Amino acid sequence: MEEEGNASLAVEFGRTIARRRKDLGVTQEDLAALTGISVRAIGQIELGQTNPRLSSLLTVLNTLGLDLNIAPRHATSSTN
Repeated sequence: MEEEGNASLAVEFGRTIARRRKDLGVTQEDLAALTGISVRAIGQIELGQTNPRLSSLLTVLNTLGLDLNIAPRHATSSTN
């Protein structure tokens, strides 16, 4: 079940990256050249088909002017 959630999150994350890239008028080839990440890897990230290194992901986000925000999950039940 958690694996499905992670896959869904990866796809959503990839769509956000692709949408931002397109909004900026940047091609996958342009983004690859700007980041030093292969076009194939950019495509896989956008499709949610890979688990990129955090450093690669941060490079893509920075290049596109996006931030990665980490926040606590909303607890569904308390264990205290």
